[in-house]
Amino acid sequence: MTRFILFAALASLPPALSTLIVCTSPTRERGSHCKDSSLTRRACDEWTQVSMNANAQDRPAPKRSMVAELEATKKSFPQGTVPSFRLKLKNTGKEAEKVLKLRGDLQDAYYDLEVTQNGKPVSVPRAISDPGPTSDADYLTLKPGEVVTFELTKFASMWEVLPVGAYSATVRVWLPGQAIDKSYSSSSAMFEFAK
Repeated sequence: MTRFILFAALASLPPALSTLIVCTSPTRERGSHCKDSSLTRRACDEWTQVSMNANAQDRPAPKRSMVAELEATKKSFPQGTVPSFRLKLKNTGKEAEKVLKLRGDLQDAYYDLEVTQNGKPVSVPRAISDPGPTSDADYLTLKPGEVVTFELTKFASMWEVLPVGAYSATVRVWLPGQAIDKSYSSSSAMFEFAK
């Protein structure tokens, strides 16, 4: 049964941009529930999370067969440079799992770097990054116990503009064509920008 949650306005937007948003149960593909195309992707994702939390008590926690671990390639990056990370995906399940290969236009849409400082999300300018179509050639199949590691070195978000300080990063792994509740987050990676 589809549940509708109505939101009258977004607190993060000026009143002139406030809008009525209709979000459905989080069993649909990422972003498909936001009917107002003027919303930013981040605002859309935030309201998706609210919708997911509102319905969490109605369903059991999904069992994950994929584990994602993130580590910074070094502890400290010079201010004004792009940080880089290694993302390790491991199939801990009993069945083979398909994993989307890391490709520039796919990375920003399906391997989304999220950065926090002191537990609060950090926002930076972000270029538009629409993923191209995917085919079977864009996937790897991981057998149970297998691991693949990707290097994350380029981002649509301008992380290099962050000021000197300590940060924490995770990668949200989205699955093309899958329900939003099938996405999962990596472990946290600590890093800093220094002068």
